Amino acid sequence: MVTQGKVSPEEMQRFYETTEELGLAPGWLRRGEEHPEVVPFLWKWSEVEPLVMRSGEVVTPDRDVQRRVLRLANPGLAHGTTHTISTALQLLLPGECAPAHRHTPTAIRWV
Repeated sequence: MVTQGKVSPEEMQRFYETTEELGLAPGWLRRGEEHPEVVPFLWKWSEVEPLVMRSGEVVTPDRDVQRRVLRLANPGLAHGTTHTISTALQLLLPGECAPAHRHTPTAIRWV
């Protein structure tokens, strides 16, 4: 709950309208859509693996598509597997090479 300062409700409303027009969002306002819920979800390798392999036929890495990856996207989130973890499965076929890139120190790779 927000404790209102020394302004009228009308002034407060104008303040919020102006911040929105300028692409600002008051940090003291919380909106439900900003914190979506992670929902339980199971990715079964027996279902996922055929799609990983099929991606080798669907897309060829090039300048526009540097990596052939399928993200484990939680149905409750816009991006990511959880709020703090993003997981992707990459397919490299014989002779292919993905360009070098950097990750945070917490990135994990399984080969």
